[in-house]
Amino acid sequence: MMIKSLKDFRVIILGMLVFVSVLSLSSKVWNVSAQSNKPTPVPLFLSEAYRLGLDVALNWNSSAKLYAMLSTDQGEDPDVPDVKRGLDGRRISWNLDFVIPETERHLLLEVRSGQVVNQTEVQGPHGDNFFEEKEVMAIQTADNLQIAKQQGLRPGRAWATGYHYRLFKDGKVPILVIRGDDDQGNQAIVSIDLEKKQVAEKQRKASDGSWQNY
Repeated sequence: MMIKSLKDFRVIILGMLVFVSVLSLSSKVWNVSAQSNKPTPVPLFLSEAYRLGLDVALNWNSSAKLYAMLSTDQGEDPDVPDVKRGLDGRRISWNLDFVIPETERHLLLEVRSGQVVNQTEVQGPHGDNFFEEKEVMAIQTADNLQIAKQQGLRPGRAWATGYHYRLFKDGKVPILVIRGDDDQGNQAIVSIDLEKKQVAEKQRKASDGSWQNY
């Protein structure tokens, strides 16, 4: 059931990753000034990052709705070990994709350390599977992390460090994907159906690069 939506979601994520790449390049070009104004790392829950992003999105367009969001490794506190990141459901950096229903307009935001630090508008198709405010504000990443841990998910040590979080809808069903490693050190994800509060899918990355259910 999730495959088609995941493909659609990956198109949006690809755009968000390009967005992050541009931001990373910009930060390198302007490294001297960035160092002097570097904010103190402040981790946020998914709902907190959403609230900050929503204010900006509604200022952009009063009809804006959240389409998807995910945490990233950007701006992490160097004093916090990789495997300790995201353990309480909070992350320092979040990327959010807001849309205007019945249009192809997206607003991509980066929230980092309690501030919206970057934003850009892009064009692209999307479905009507967006989030209402009350849905997102009710999400407890820490509680859902406990569900993922019960499935053996451990903090990531390689490509994505600690625990990462990704929110989207499969049709009308809200899904929270938590990423880490399995008990053998392979990259793994646990997808949680937020309506039923139960595991919808578990996958690990195989040696050939494919994702397989387990």
